[in-house]
Amino acid sequence: MTRSFSAPQPTKHNIAQHIVTTAVLRCFSLTAFAEDVRHQPLKNLNSYFPFHPPESLERWERRKESVRWEILVATGLRRTCHLMLVVLRIALEAGSR
Repeated sequence: MTRSFSAPQPTKHNIAQHIVTTAVLRCFSLTAFAEDVRHQPLKNLNSYFPFHPPESLERWERRKESVRWEILVATGLRRTCHLMLVVLRIALEAGSR
């Protein structure tokens, strides 16, 4: 006993739904294209990079540890998950209040 399967016939509702879905996806892709950092001008040493130093030595020490941790993670010398970084950052921010 063999069964034959046939594709469903398109209806007006299916066609309209397809058109709306395609239009929405194209709008989102255009928005994502406009916000993509790779399409912005390149940064160079003459660009503006504001630096706001911490006010106290204690905050300098916390900043130093935070930057050191970020560098270790970025270079792959310290393996961690994103959640761990979020918890660490929240703890550091809670300690600075």
